[in-house]
Amino acid sequence: MKSPYAQADFISICIDRECCINTRLFKEIVDSLTKIIILAQTSKCDSSTILNKMINRLTLCRRAVLNAISSFESFAKNLYSFHSIEENDLNSLANIVTRLIECKNDVGESIDDAIQFECEKELRNSLASLSSQIDSILIIILALLLAILSRVKVDQEISKKFSSIAASALFSSLTNIYSESVKRALGNCFHKEIKISTNNSIN
Repeated sequence: MKSPYAQADFISICIDRECCINTRLFKEIVDSLTKIIILAQTSKCDSSTILNKMINRLTLCRRAVLNAISSFESFAKNLYSFHSIEENDLNSLANIVTRLIECKNDVGESIDDAIQFECEKELRNSLASLSSQIDSILIIILALLLAILSRVKVDQEISKKFSSIAASALFSSLTNIYSESVKRALGNCFHKEIKISTNNSIN
């Protein structure tokens, strides 16, 4: 069976030299989810019912990320073809963020269940690593969304909508602020120096 993202491995969008999002990042999340689902199927927990719920939850999460790949491909192709961004393109980007946040929440619930019902350590660690992966890609998409909003004129309602989505992405990703991959994404995408002047220094 052909990989659903095999043809899209080279689709990439860069906001800055080190701040790039591409289909490989999504692929890595899908691959991690696949491995975790297989691991969960053979893992031991205090509750088999909870384990089955976890597997179902992660399967839906995997499907959501595959859908996000399709949305990203469409967004990138429009960007490269027309060199302009329409409201529909912004909606496509927003849908990607929404799907990733939902997936992150599902992973978070699975982590809580794995801890509460004393699932195997390998499963818990794999879920925690996956959570950081999702947060890293959320930060990059957030940077892309903010870069677009700073260049494209949108009405107030649309601006509010996307500001809310951006805030949700940032809030979600900051739960893993000490993760190396998240710190790296923040450093690459939001590295500009912030200078603060006090009254005493303004002459």
